[in-house]
Amino acid sequence: MTMMIAVRGLLSDAANLRAAARADHFMPASLLSSQLATLEPLESDEAGVEIDVNPPVDDIVRCAATWLGTRATLSN
Repeated sequence: MTMMIAVRGLLSDAANLRAAARADHFMPASLLSSQLATLEPLESDEAGVEIDVNPPVDDIVRCAATWLGTRATLSN
């Protein structure tokens, strides 16, 4: 089974603040705006979920884990 999680909803200002706060990351913050500009919504034939990434990281992970758990249950 192929799965994709699309992470959407992060405002560019919030993304820039998060990226600027990271130390020694492989991707410089200067590339972030082009990455956000090319992010596309899921197509109807793609398995995935749109997750709001503005809440705290623990909430984001919990949301993704819940979705993945639901998908695993449905596929068994």
